Amino acid sequence: MKISEIPLTSGFSSDYDPETDTWTLTCETNDGGAYLPVIRLNTITEQVPDQYTSLCFDYRSTDDINTIDMVMYKVFLGSATRTYEFDRTMKATDEWKTFRVDLAAQRTATTVRFLNKAGQYQDIRFLGLPVGGAIQIRNIRYDVNEFPFKDLSISYEGESLIEAEDFNGAADTKAGHSSRHNQLPELNTFYTHPTGKYFPIYAWGSVDFEGGKGDEAPAFLQKQYQELWDCGFTITQGTAWPGVDKAFLFDGQEINGVKINLREGTELSMICKAGLSNYSEIQSTVSSVKSSDRLGGWFIMDEPHRKHFPQMTQKVNWIREFDTEHILYGNLLNISTDMSAIGFTSYDEYVHTFMREVGTGFISYDYYPVRQYDDTKEIYIEPDFFNNLEIVSKLAKYYHTSFWAFAHSVASNCGKAGVSYPTPEENHMRVQIFGNLAYGAQGVQYFTYKCPNPYDGYTYYDAPIDVNNEKTPVWYMVQNINRDIHALTWVFLGAEFLRAGHTNAETPVGCTRLTKDMLPDGINSVTSDGQGVCVSLLKNGKNLFMMVLNGDIHNAQKVTVEKEIAVKRVLMDGTTEAEAAGSKEYELTPGHFVLYLVSEDEPETEVADVPFYETSDYRDDADDVFITPDQNASGGHYISAMGDPRWNGYSVILPTNGDRTISREEAISNWVLCLTIRLQSRLIWM
Repeated sequence: MKISEIPLTSGFSSDYDPETDTWTLTCETNDGGAYLPVIRLNTITEQVPDQYTSLCFDYRSTDDINTIDMVMYKVFLGSATRTYEFDRTMKATDEWKTFRVDLAAQRTATTVRFLNKAGQYQDIRFLGLPVGGAIQIRNIRYDVNEFPFKDLSISYEGESLIEAEDFNGAADTKAGHSSRHNQLPELNTFYTHPTGKYFPIYAWGSVDFEGGKGDEAPAFLQKQYQELWDCGFTITQGTAWPGVDKAFLFDGQEINGVKINLREGTELSMICKAGLSNYSEIQSTVSSVKSSDRLGGWFIMDEPHRKHFPQMTQKVNWIREFDTEHILYGNLLNISTDMSAIGFTSYDEYVHTFMREVGTGFISYDYYPVRQYDDTKEIYIEPDFFNNLEIVSKLAKYYHTSFWAFAHSVASNCGKAGVSYPTPEENHMRVQIFGNLAYGAQGVQYFTYKCPNPYDGYTYYDAPIDVNNEKTPVWYMVQNINRDIHALTWVFLGAEFLRAGHTNAETPVGCTRLTKDMLPDGINSVTSDGQGVCVSLLKNGKNLFMMVLNGDIHNAQKVTVEKEIAVKRVLMDGTTEAEAAGSKEYELTPGHFVLYLVSEDEPETEVADVPFYETSDYRDDADDVFITPDQNASGGHYISAMGDPRWNGYSVILPTNGDRTISREEAISNWVLCLTIRLQSRLIWM
């Protein structure tokens, strides 16, 4: 809906800002009769759906307006048919508020038949606005019968009690809240684990023809795949040639006239990307190789902008015509990307919309947080590395799916201005890889395996395999990390991320400060003598694990764990050893961690048959904001057992300022509880 005109008999003078779609209306005349402050809404072109029983708009006002009514017209009659006086007051406010009035009776009464036919329009008269008073109005709409936020006073000292029923009244002030489900499209596909008994370790830029000619090429390709497997990779990016991919996927194929089993001696899988550029190619390629036991999935697109989503969706749909079993791989940009490069005003909405519209069924994103200043050569880690993991892990949980994330394994000059990617170091890659795993990643990736040739002014060096197809020291670093992942597959593969807290004096942006109630029963505290550690909880079947990771890329930290129970410590070779109750100290170098098996008798999580949005209440009716109940409310302080304990969706409205407080508006957004029960929750401001 919108304001179509200010009638000639209106007492309003008006100014309209098209950029914000905001009307500023000043009352110059209000004689109670011929000249009143009135606006006219546009004529409806079809019947308004029955569920929309509330008139809503956002406003600011200089005065309380206690008398407001609406005159209903039918354009084909040319005269008023009904006048309805609102029973609500518009309170004076210099902040944007929502005015909402219940029209259910008018929608259902047979004598009124309001909004049931094209050609109807309405005048809204602000009878109680005094001369000289002014209002601003925007976002006029008919909506479902939900409540406006109740004004609350929140104290930043001590405690403030916020009652859920304050958020669960209806617009008529009588009925209770009726939960709303946003009607999202059904996902096209769900995540399918692609590597059998192995953890997915994916190599970008892996194997090509260069280095082998003629009948030497097949043997050289085979050697490269063997080296890839020996380095610990379990899944590889396909080549640029469908014929080579097919020779990898099926034994006994010919390359350059030579029959060869390219995958001999390995158990690698492949994500194919060649031969998928149009419908006919997809039909031919997918149909011919989908039966291979080594096919991991299909490559859709890398680092898309919003404008690429329809193209990706079309490709997803085409592939799904012929193969419904394998993963569809689309890789997203990261949180540090300029928003103009992704086409959204917030990163979480970028990921959220990708999942809703493209529907690949899982999330992959690349973030390479270890950087180096070109002038000083100082190496540092981007401060929002863990924030990206917080957002992606929550949305993966929300959609009942998995996510994959990266480590940067090549030096290059393709960073932002004044910054480059340094020569990879093992500990730097460990922070990235095991940081991802601490947040429940179900696949890790390296960019890149083979060093790319220079292009567009970008240069690369010190990848695991150099431009001459020789191993570098980085190859052995990657092999060491991958060996550890394989040993701990029983921990990480299939693990469900529960939560993570950080002990840093200044909590990483977007993350949660560790508190005692976040720890498993029997673990009293985790502290360190350094910058701080990440403490995460993972559940795998009946096993509950606690992981303590040193995310400082420069310094070792002495970590102390105080516990009143005996646990099993999981060693890097995957074995366990008993550890008694009491205090224990560990010296953790960068990227290394302590891993406890805390419990072996946890209730197993039931696997959902449908995405989480089909089984829960939530709200995302604010522009560019994704809102649900949030364990991270209160400036990053964890609040346990808030609301429905079965509610596994979380908000990604996160505090980003240095003192770890959130605004009143953020607090309101984070505490909108769409529950059909009445409960009380205590919000503690610390």
